[in-house]
Amino acid sequence: FGFVFVTFMFMFFSVAFMMSELIFDGYSWLYFSVFGVLATLMGIFGSVFMTYHSLYEAKDNDLLLSMPIPSGMILFSRMAGLYLSAFFFEALVLLPVVIVYLINAPFNALSLIICVLNLFVLPFFALSISCVLGWFIAFFASKIRNKSILTVVFSLLFFGVYYFCSIQLNKIINIIIINAEEIGEWIKKFLYPIYKMGQGCSGDFLSYAVFLIFVVAVFLVIYKVLSHSFIRLVTT
Repeated sequence: FGFVFVTFMFMFFSVAFMMSELIFDGYSWLYFSVFGVLATLMGIFGSVFMTYHSLYEAKDNDLLLSMPIPSGMILFSRMAGLYLSAFFFEALVLLPVVIVYLINAPFNALSLIICVLNLFVLPFFALSISCVLGWFIAFFASKIRNKSILTVVFSLLFFGVYYFCSIQLNKIINIIIINAEEIGEWIKKFLYPIYKMGQGCSGDFLSYAVFLIFVVAVFLVIYKVLSHSFIRLVTT
C-alpha cells in the first residue's frame, strides 16, 4: 500500500508540474480549482464504499442500537473514521499540488496558510458527497438480493473513466491550458464553490471564507438528514 500511495503522489507531482503553466499565465485559481475537483473525486472513490459498509452494513450496528447511545453519536463516530479516509486520499493530490505551487509562484504566507487549511476542509466536501452516494447504495442494496453487483458496477465505471483519463492525460492537460479562459468560465458557472476555493488558495481570504461556510453548511445538513434516517436504513 505504501508503494501504491507513493506512486500516486509522484504521478500527481508530474501532473501538477505539467499544469504549472496556469500559474505563470495568471490562472492560479484555476490551477487549484482543477486539482480541487480531482482531489474531491479521489476522496469520494476512496470513501464511498467504506461509507456504505461503515454506516449501514457494520456488523455491530444492532448491538450499538440496542444500547443507550443516540443514533446521531453512532453516525458521528463512523463519519470521523470516514473523514480520515477521505483526508488521506485527497492528501495524495493536494500535497504535491501545493508543493509545486510553492516552487513556481512567489511566496505568499496567506496562500500557504489557506492551502494547509484546505487540506483539512476539502475532505468534508468529499465526505458529504460520499454520504449521499452511500445512502443511495444502501437504499438500492436493501431492494436487491445480490448486493455485491452494486460494488462491481461502480468499480467498473470508475476504472473505465480512470483509464480513459490516463490514456488521454496529455491531451486533457493541453486542452485545459489552451482553453483556460473558457474552462474557468465553466467552473465559475457550474462549480462556483470550487471556484471560490481556487481563489482562496491563491491568497483571497474572503473567497475561501465563502467556500468554508458552504462546506460546513452542506456537511451539517447531510449529517442532520442522515441522523434522522439512520435507524430506518440500518434496520432495513
